[in-house]
Amino acid sequence: MASSIKVVVSFDFGTTYSGVSYACRKPGQQPNPSPVCRWPGDSAGRVSNDVKVPTIISYNGLTDFKWGYQVKLTDKSIVGIKLLLDPDQDKPSYLPGSGKRTALRSLPKPAVDIAADYIGAVYNHALQEIRKGSVGSFFDTCERDVVLTVPAVWSDKAKDLTLQAATKAGLGSSITMIKEPEAAAIYTLSEQTLALNKDDIYVICDAGGGTVDLITYEVSQVYPLDLAEVVPGSGGMAGAIGLNKRFEDSVRDLIGEAQMAALKAVPDGWSLVLDQFETEIKRKFCGESDRPHYIHFPGVSLEDDLNYGLENNTWCIKWNDLQEIFDPLVQHVVRLVDDQVLASLKKAPLRPIKAIFLVGGFGSNGYLKACMEKGFPGTQIIQPADASSAIMNGAVIYRLAHGPRVVSRQATCHYGVKVLYPKRTPEDDGRETFYDPRDGITRVEGMDWHITKGQELTNEKIKISVFAKVNHPYDFSDLSREHHLWFSKMPSPQVYPDDKVVKCCRLKSLLWPARHTMKKIPFGANGKPYWTIDYDLVVSAKANLEFSVEIKGKEYGSVEASYE
Repeated sequence: MASSIKVVVSFDFGTTYSGVSYACRKPGQQPNPSPVCRWPGDSAGRVSNDVKVPTIISYNGLTDFKWGYQVKLTDKSIVGIKLLLDPDQDKPSYLPGSGKRTALRSLPKPAVDIAADYIGAVYNHALQEIRKGSVGSFFDTCERDVVLTVPAVWSDKAKDLTLQAATKAGLGSSITMIKEPEAAAIYTLSEQTLALNKDDIYVICDAGGGTVDLITYEVSQVYPLDLAEVVPGSGGMAGAIGLNKRFEDSVRDLIGEAQMAALKAVPDGWSLVLDQFETEIKRKFCGESDRPHYIHFPGVSLEDDLNYGLENNTWCIKWNDLQEIFDPLVQHVVRLVDDQVLASLKKAPLRPIKAIFLVGGFGSNGYLKACMEKGFPGTQIIQPADASSAIMNGAVIYRLAHGPRVVSRQATCHYGVKVLYPKRTPEDDGRETFYDPRDGITRVEGMDWHITKGQELTNEKIKISVFAKVNHPYDFSDLSREHHLWFSKMPSPQVYPDDKVVKCCRLKSLLWPARHTMKKIPFGANGKPYWTIDYDLVVSAKANLEFSVEIKGKEYGSVEASYE
């Protein structure tokens, strides 16, 4: 007999750190998310009590690998696994060259399979920890929901690859996806309900390891809490992993290429240096000019350079050195937040931003908060105490009934299909034309946009009406149709296709289950009978795109989406 307990498990797949949270819902009880806190240690048996585990993996062959805290950072270890799923993301000019194409070619297996190995290892360990917790012996009979978080700035293709990796990893065939800043908002604002008022506007800045995502919400209703996006979300590649790259360049500039090579040749040498930067500086730097920080370089004998603070293999890093490392990323984040604030004020000029919430690993940094306070005087900048776990906890709440809801979202780009329409003059002069001898009409190619950037999206579905002609007699292969979905990020939707209109995915509608709805036409143009079928290609644009086939409001068949 199935248990009445429902378990929701969220997976926050991060660039530098990942985490899992869960909650058990029992009748009559209010569930509270709990993060998995214990992760396997290194070969010496160390166990970490950190809430999250490093997103790193190292292979010994194609199937034997170590992950998380088991891995020492070397040239063979793979970091930034998540970013491998979206290599086409624009990289800021202030970051050192990453050689991403070379990195992809050097991987031991496809990026989606590496992500699946890591996700599966983390998930399976988390399940073991959850079994030890409050779920107890009921766990294996509980209904289970899995929620996967993705960056709001991720491309549709990257979201699909992330979903593929999670499915391969064994998270199940029915996985719900949620945008990371949306999950953070649900958790963070639900903890602030006593301070919320209807129509308040808040900016959520999710600054993680690889990406920075921003969404602005207004409070539509306080009890229960309903949120609505004010303007389309935005973001960029301004995450904390860039600090590691800039720190490495600073060390190389300090000691030179030869001594850098010697340091990286020391077993665990560079790993220990990065660990010092990670734990003692990156997390704690607040911009205090009177507090020096120290980095020790183990296993090497470096030449002293007192002018730059290098003595006895130890670098005394002054405030201005760290400012040079931090400022490009921090100022990038401030600019991204400023763009979001200005867009909100343009739409609602009489309703200023009440507060800006900083969440995510980088979002908990003190220097980032100090710079935000300078950039937005008079606006409250809030760093929740559990900023790093807000996303995975919010993802759990999202799937629990009667929790906070996001009742409307803003489309971040235009989505549509290409169509041929009768040529007009003079608008269509100079365009390529297509003459149809069957009806004697000359047509030109244009765009038919069904979702436009900035459009308010509720839970309602977007429907694209489609007509299909099927020869008689027909078989299974005849009852499938292919379409292409296109997108554009331009401010206004284009009338004609151009290089800014990019193919999103190929959609294959499988109509066999709807064959009884077809209408038979006894005599076609060639005197032979054929069948017609009218259906709607349905698009649901939430965290990821979902597709289905409907006829008169009832779902029939299915749609296979292939991203290119």
